[in-house]
Amino acid sequence: MKKVISIVFFTLLITTISFSQNGSDALRYSQSFPQGTARLSSMGGAFGALGADFSAILINPAGLGVYRKSEFVLTPSISYNKTLSNLNNHAYEDFKYDFGLNNIGLVGTFKTGNKNGWISTSIAFGYNRIRNFDFNTLVKTDEATSSMLDEFVYNANNGDIRNFYEKMAINTGAIYFDSLSNIYTNNFIKYNNSEYGHLQRRSINTSGKMGEYVAAIATNFDNKVFIGASIGFQKVNYSSTSIHEEEDTRDEIEYTNRFIYEDNLKTEGIGINFKLGAIVKPVQWIRIGGAIHSPTFFDLKEDFNSTMDFFMDNEIDQFRDIASGGYDYELTTPLKAIGSLGFVIYKSAIVSFEYEFIDYSTMRLRNGGDGYDFYNENEEIQGKYVSTGNLKSGAELKFGPLSLRAGYSLYGSPYNSDALNKDAFTTAYSGGFGINSKSFYFDFAYVYSQQSIEYVLYQYSDPVVSTIEKNPNQLMATLGFRF
Repeated sequence: MKKVISIVFFTLLITTISFSQNGSDALRYSQSFPQGTARLSSMGGAFGALGADFSAILINPAGLGVYRKSEFVLTPSISYNKTLSNLNNHAYEDFKYDFGLNNIGLVGTFKTGNKNGWISTSIAFGYNRIRNFDFNTLVKTDEATSSMLDEFVYNANNGDIRNFYEKMAINTGAIYFDSLSNIYTNNFIKYNNSEYGHLQRRSINTSGKMGEYVAAIATNFDNKVFIGASIGFQKVNYSSTSIHEEEDTRDEIEYTNRFIYEDNLKTEGIGINFKLGAIVKPVQWIRIGGAIHSPTFFDLKEDFNSTMDFFMDNEIDQFRDIASGGYDYELTTPLKAIGSLGFVIYKSAIVSFEYEFIDYSTMRLRNGGDGYDFYNENEEIQGKYVSTGNLKSGAELKFGPLSLRAGYSLYGSPYNSDALNKDAFTTAYSGGFGINSKSFYFDFAYVYSQQSIEYVLYQYSDPVVSTIEKNPNQLMATLGFRF
């Protein structure tokens, strides 16, 4: 029998507590999907052996040495980011538009006047966007067979009463301790009873960017060997709002009408990394590139707040609990190794391939603001994440000043074979064109990406999981000026 809550006043409790960083946070800022110039994007990002493109500095700074002239480059873009969710065979689509700047940069090339040996040195300064967090997602079912409160009840009965969840549910009366049965139970839907089929939905709004401000230098020896290095400052700006709502739309649950849990998170920070690379032309038509990216060393700050509301049948009696706080911590991302191969065919065609190796099990959370050592979280990272590879390929055909391009890339899943998202690969298909003159060029690209993940709404006897398919669509145009 459900407990009748007799309190008929509004309850407001504010708590300051620490939030729990985990492997998901580490992965969010360790994965990158560069969104650079239109030429690089249209060729699948496979530019580590080609160079002479500002965004190629993200991959291999030696590509800066391939420049023959100084250059200013600018790439605005527009994105249509679509999501499709499926929970209990209920599918819902959502989307979000984004207008942004993929990159802006200045390259200065200084020639020595030598025909052999040290021929030129190039330096570059600018910005490249490496990840976009702008997505809206709606997960919904009219026939829920469990409640988020079931997880809170289960945890409370097993001695796990967390500040952000169980305590808030207790404070609002959404769950309560039944002195007769000596257990916690659920005021929304009867514990272990799946007969009601109430409305359950979750809206997830994420926004923000990751970008890298870069300074790089590279040299050209004999037009055959190019060596470069860069320092990058990555900036993180990430926000998310998750609203979980359950409602007795059929009026079949005694005393209870609605339950709402809202979670807000904002993360900001900056990190530093270093890159070294080389490109070798053993013969005129072959380019071989290699690069090493150091880990990025982040200092991050989180601000968060959560609100839980519980409504009685009359919707007049509302009970609320609020929790908020902030937290500082450090993150070390994985080292990255890149090998590239390019073929230039009669100066009219280019084919390029690239492989990136990343070991996500080496991600580390460190130095929590309260002295926390993240031992358990880092142990989880080592067990849950694995090394993987990213494959990229691209092609370009030239017809005088006109170039046609296409590309394909496959980003491997960072999860081990036992993880829920072991098949969370990301694929990207791209194409575009360019018009080139001696002093000016215009490039256009379209990139379509696809990733399918299993999103856990909450844990109960088994995880309640919705499949979410993300489909970013991006259009971009690059304006380049040579001098």
